[in-house]
Amino acid sequence: MFGILVAYSIIWFERFGSDLKRMFVNQTISSVCWSIVIWIVFVQIPDMIRYFSNPFSNTFCFIHLLIKNALLMQATMLFDAATIVRYLFIFWLKDPFHFQDDFWYLFANLWIASFSLATQFIYLYLPGCQPLNYSICTGQNHPPCLASIPPKPNYSTLILHLFSITTHIFVTVRLQLHKRKLNQMQISIEMQNLTDYRTAISNLMVMFVLFLFLVMFNKVLPEKANIFPHYLIVYGCHMFVPSLVIFSICLMYYIRQPKLRRTIYRELVNWIRPGHNET
Repeated sequence: MFGILVAYSIIWFERFGSDLKRMFVNQTISSVCWSIVIWIVFVQIPDMIRYFSNPFSNTFCFIHLLIKNALLMQATMLFDAATIVRYLFIFWLKDPFHFQDDFWYLFANLWIASFSLATQFIYLYLPGCQPLNYSICTGQNHPPCLASIPPKPNYSTLILHLFSITTHIFVTVRLQLHKRKLNQMQISIEMQNLTDYRTAISNLMVMFVLFLFLVMFNKVLPEKANIFPHYLIVYGCHMFVPSLVIFSICLMYYIRQPKLRRTIYRELVNWIRPGHNET
C-alpha cells in the first residue's frame, strides 16, 4: 500500500501539482509510476498469495509471468525513451518548446507496451524450459525441465539492458561535457525535467541490479528451490527485491525534486487538517 501511495503521489504531482510544462520526459516518468502500481496489484500481490495458497492454473501463471516480464521491459524502455528525448532536446531540436509532447508520449507508450507484450509472449510461448517463476506458480515441473535443463534465455530482455546501459552512459557523458555550453533555453528545459542525470543513472543501476537478481533467480533449479541457500534467493526476488526497487526509484525523485516534497507535504497537511493554510 505504501508503494502504491508513493508512486501515485509522483503521478499526481506530474499531472496536477506542478506548474511545469507536461513535457514528454515528465510524462514518461508518470508512466513508469503507473507500471509500478500495476506491478504491485497484478504481480506482487499474486506472488505473495502463492506462498500460502494452492498452486495456480497454467493459464493464470502464463499470463502472470507475461505481465511481470512485460512490465520490467516496459519500465526500462520508458527510462530509455526519457533519456533519448532529453538528448534530442539538447543536441538536435532547434525549438523544443514546439515539440508535440502529447502525441509522441501516446505513440511511445502504445509502441512500448505492444513491443513488450509481443516479445515476452513469443518468449514464453516458444518451446523450451520455462523460468523458475512458472514452476513455482504452477507447483510442478514441466517438460522439458524434468532433466534439469536450463531455462530458455530471454534474449530480448538481455539485448534491451545492454542497449539501456550503453544509451545512458553515452547520454550522461555527452550532457556533462556539454553542460557548460548550454544556452538559456536548454537550461530552462533541463530545469523543467523531473529526471536529471543522477536520477537517470540511479534508475538504470536499480533496474540493472534487479536484472542481476532475476538472472540468479532463474539459475535456481526447481527441485532445489526449497533448499538452503537457494530458497533465500527465491524469497528475496519475490518479497524483498521488488519493494527495494520501487522504494529506490521513488525515493530518488523525492530527493532530487524539492518542489515534489514540498507539494506532497502541503497536500498531506491540508488533507489531515483541512483549512490549515487559511488559518
